[in-house]
Amino acid sequence: MTSAARLLLAFAPAPFVVATVVASAWTPGHSHRTDFVSELGQVGAPFAWVLALGQLASGGALVGAVALGRRHLPGGPVVALVLAVVAAALSVAAAAPCSPRCPIVLLDAGATPSDAVHNAAASLALVAVVAGAAWSARGPASGWTRFSAATTLAVAGLSGLFFLVVAARARAVLGVTERALFAVIAAWVTGLAWAPVTSHGGR
Repeated sequence: MTSAARLLLAFAPAPFVVATVVASAWTPGHSHRTDFVSELGQVGAPFAWVLALGQLASGGALVGAVALGRRHLPGGPVVALVLAVVAAALSVAAAAPCSPRCPIVLLDAGATPSDAVHNAAASLALVAVVAGAAWSARGPASGWTRFSAATTLAVAGLSGLFFLVVAARARAVLGVTERALFAVIAAWVTGLAWAPVTSHGGR
């Protein structure tokens, strides 16, 4: 894998993280503990553009890494597809912001078509990351395969917990749960920059 591809992978989560922190700091009343990150980009949010820029920049970095890494990415074409799906999900989420308070289409009667698209993009990204991490956990035991296995379990577990928190309307821990989930995903994506290119990853 080229050094440029590794740099892009290491950098990819940063714009989204920075945009989240900045938009939250500038949005009165927003709480990292109780609110969805997407609420920073919801329809009518004063700094929705900040979050959208972060989403698009992170997505662009992933696309660049796939284009430069090609089959030499750790995990090969499977992980390349996963990164492309996550990049697409970030772009779709930016283009289809949720309505105020970010309703969940399966739980809230007032959810809009844009909410449905937003929800679907986020869900697809989570499924893709679980699949990519599980694929990366294959092969001889190593620090990377163990980390990928742990990521698989953590993302799947936190996704389930997050859905339960949302369904229970447990706003007190909603934001914390979502951000913990994002942190695990960001760590795995960044880890790809230093992961070995194994036999199933293509040399």
